[in-house]
Amino acid sequence: AAGARRGTRGKAGTQLKEGDVVEHFFTCYNHDTVLFFTQRGIALGLPAFKVPEVGRTARGTPLQRVLTALPAGERVTSVLPVSEFAEDKFLLMMSMQGWVKKTRLSMFQKLTQRGLISIILGENDELGWVRLCTEEDSIVIGSKLGNCVRFLADSTQLRPTGRNSRGVKSMKMRPDDIVVDMDVIRPSESDVRILAVTSSGYGKITATSGFRDQNRGGMGVKAVALVRGSAAAKKNSKKQPSNAPTLVALRKCHEQDEVIMISSVGTIMRQSVDGISKQSRQASGSRLQRLGAGEVVAAVAVVPSFLGGDEDGDGTDGEAMEGGEE
Repeated sequence: AAGARRGTRGKAGTQLKEGDVVEHFFTCYNHDTVLFFTQRGIALGLPAFKVPEVGRTARGTPLQRVLTALPAGERVTSVLPVSEFAEDKFLLMMSMQGWVKKTRLSMFQKLTQRGLISIILGENDELGWVRLCTEEDSIVIGSKLGNCVRFLADSTQLRPTGRNSRGVKSMKMRPDDIVVDMDVIRPSESDVRILAVTSSGYGKITATSGFRDQNRGGMGVKAVALVRGSAAAKKNSKKQPSNAPTLVALRKCHEQDEVIMISSVGTIMRQSVDGISKQSRQASGSRLQRLGAGEVVAAVAVVPSFLGGDEDGDGTDGEAMEGGEE
């Protein structure tokens, strides 16, 4: 389907359930193992063929019917398909409060629906992201107040630990700051770019070279300018007002991909990555979605190019997309 023009409002997702957004896109084979991770650090495994197959636009099956042993109160935050539990691959885990750890993928080979603890979390902390990585990859992390850090996933910066560990601090953050996004960049991904989106509907594409490798645990650098306007306003931007925009997403993408943005009132905007302005790391971005009074961008998803397009070939600009269960 053709994406909507940049800066337009988009159309409401009429069948989107309250609090329901599309979070995960991936392909897998029937005999792969799908790993599920909850906000409390519980990991569960399920053969891919046990997930009911439906059409692209279908809502899908409630996750609780697929993961029958999912404890009450648990919310799935990450889903990973795994074809082979290779010894040179790791699971990279990131918490909302900035704790990061790397654990060998082979430790999860016998994972079942009964689940097990994958990470030790501190008080009021949650497991937000889990990604596959190798020693050659680099990690990009973005915080709510617009900071980011990129460092290598090798043993010098991040040594492997077991399941029953908390990990180490990824970056220094202010008390009112939290991690909002994390992604893994592989050396082979020469065409990858970094997408940054703010709660006020602004966004940009930046070359990965703008995010140089640093040492883990530092303050990092600015990923986006959150204050727009005069130089005086930017000078006083450390005084973060309660209604100030925040960083919502900082993740890798390709020019052929599409971006889906969901607002706090359920408005869905879909557009092509190649239509988003390319700007420097210090820039504030261009308007991607017009928002109403009190409305903010609540969630962002990058749709890989192999999942783009309209199944029936009759898509229109600003197409409303249906939300799906995780």
